[in-house]
Amino acid sequence: MKNMTTRQLRLLAKYKPILYLHKKEEISPLSFEEYIYNSELYNGENNTLLISCENITFPLSDEIKNLNNKYLNYVGGFVSPNYYRIKYVPYYGFVYEYKNHIDIVYIFNYFYKKSYKWFNINIGKQHQCDIKHIRIRINKQETHIIGIYFEGYNKDLGMWILNENNNIEFENNDNLKQHPIIYVSKHSHVCYPKKGKWIKSFGFMNDYTNKGIYWYPNHVINLDAHDNDLLSYNGKMDNSKKINNINREHYKIAPEIKNKNLVYRFFYPISKYIKFI
Repeated sequence: MKNMTTRQLRLLAKYKPILYLHKKEEISPLSFEEYIYNSELYNGENNTLLISCENITFPLSDEIKNLNNKYLNYVGGFVSPNYYRIKYVPYYGFVYEYKNHIDIVYIFNYFYKKSYKWFNINIGKQHQCDIKHIRIRINKQETHIIGIYFEGYNKDLGMWILNENNNIEFENNDNLKQHPIIYVSKHSHVCYPKKGKWIKSFGFMNDYTNKGIYWYPNHVINLDAHDNDLLSYNGKMDNSKKINNINREHYKIAPEIKNKNLVYRFFYPISKYIKFI
């Protein structure tokens, strides 16, 4: 197990991506540990407080763990991103091995997600705890990146980008091309391979990315080594009771390699039901 954990940490570090938040991003990445420390735990059946802020520790007692409808409520302050702070906010990850390739999943947490705005009208969901991820696929020999899966606003808009024809960007000094550049959209925190405007949902929910705030933390936390703390929590992560906990099963099955083109994204969600788009 120790050798496996060491190898996972090596791979997580070897292919650690570089993220660029939008230069006007208002919501900072936040470690899961800090998010939980600044949260209260509630019983969702009657909305009674179970554990107050700064007192949640894992694993939870059996009595609380067996409650089916518990949730976290973040009560920490508003945190805006800056380079000097977020370099200490870690990525999280899993490593999955398959017959012909290896998938490295990188997970990023933000304490809040804002809704999209169209002429000052809120569109889409806003909620606490915005968890996003990408999936970097490498060859079995661990020498190069095959492609990257970008989660999208939801699973219907996720897309694979293959590492060919300069589809994936790297910094000029990354001669081995092991640390791909990922652009994070303003407010929605959706990850993309390029900067610019990403059109979807008839133009009402467009995403915008640029080479703004640099995020490349000092380390990546291997979640496979955290069964007794972070992975032991089996409740919801936010007070709307919508955001699932961190669970390796959520990331275990790799999505099919399909691309959602501009036409599909523009007509989404109608395109979900039309086969030729």
